[in-house]
Amino acid sequence: MALRTILDLPDELLLQLPRHMHNIEDFMNALSTCKRLRNVFADTLPKTILHLAVQSAPTFFSPHPYFLALSVARQVSAWAVAVESERKTRKERLVEALRVGVRGIVDLALSEDAYGVGLTMQDVRRMHDLRFRVINPLNDTVDAMIGNAWYAQPNFWSGGADDAFTLYADVNSATMQLLLYGELFGETMESYLRPAAKLPTLGADVRVEFVKYCVPDWICAPNGHGRHDGFRVLPVGPYGKEKNDEDRLQGNQTALAHLIGGAMFEGTLWKRAWRRVLVAAGALENDDDRWPEEWEYSSQDGDAQGLEHLSGDWRFKLFWVALAEVGGLDTFEMVAQFKGREAGKEVVMKPEWKAKILQIRDQVLALEDCDKPGVEKFGKRRKLKISNAPDPGSEFYWCCCGMWGGL
Repeated sequence: MALRTILDLPDELLLQLPRHMHNIEDFMNALSTCKRLRNVFADTLPKTILHLAVQSAPTFFSPHPYFLALSVARQVSAWAVAVESERKTRKERLVEALRVGVRGIVDLALSEDAYGVGLTMQDVRRMHDLRFRVINPLNDTVDAMIGNAWYAQPNFWSGGADDAFTLYADVNSATMQLLLYGELFGETMESYLRPAAKLPTLGADVRVEFVKYCVPDWICAPNGHGRHDGFRVLPVGPYGKEKNDEDRLQGNQTALAHLIGGAMFEGTLWKRAWRRVLVAAGALENDDDRWPEEWEYSSQDGDAQGLEHLSGDWRFKLFWVALAEVGGLDTFEMVAQFKGREAGKEVVMKPEWKAKILQIRDQVLALEDCDKPGVEKFGKRRKLKISNAPDPGSEFYWCCCGMWGGL
């Protein structure tokens, strides 16, 4: 019997059609034609949908490649450490991908042997919801803390801003880079919150490679002005010959270190906003006096570096990074309600936010002294301590610190 329409094909053949479509728009149009195709295409492989999404970027997944990299980063991280016998090789492949830049994360996700990495239509809808609920509002928050809106404060250099500093940042990419760091290394932080589970991790060496090449900075460039001992950057990815124009590179490493606090930077506005969130959640109330009264860097040590030199108990330092820097995309919605100082503004505290904050706090308070993360020392002369647990402030600073005399 001759086939009259495409719907006369068996399901097995219909399911092959998405692999031959041009982009995600074709796929969506096909889904909406009839119930039969919608039901059959519901079984489309996530890898196929990711391929279609890449073909549609940047029209539907901007900014490209940040948005798609953010969509698959947590899966890529899980893939890199999933199989113990292949862990070393996969970590090396991840580092190679990071050296390409953010696009390298997407390319690695597209690899056929990157098993379990892809996108479902539910993922696509969730990410587009996060764009308007988290990413765009957070971008405005970051702009108010390190961008043009921050610089627009009256009398900026004459006391109008108590955190005044010279920054050259692209706020849009800096926001995505901060979110991307959290998605890639959030599971590594989880291993330190639940040490008994003995979860695999991505170490400081991998995280520094991410900062070098996925948060490119003119100071960090191979021929940059801020080179220092013990630090090596290859002329690849964003620093390749065709791209190695320092005039076009932003200073996002410096800007993000200034934003969240790293070594010489205090992260004043970021910490002030998160402290208001913690107070609203009741997370600073405890009976064992292990929380510090103030959430500030020590002012007694001019060379204060890394998590080791935050005032207060080490558990609080771990809590701060786990929540405020690598807590996951939804967590950043808590701080995205702030646009600079806004003294007196009522803090929104949703029940699910409070539950997550208190869950992380309780996990941290349950840790014993033997669970304290170790540190790695970077540099040949003045050693910078970077925690084995994710420590983005120190990692951002390490990659650009040559500007201030090096290590």
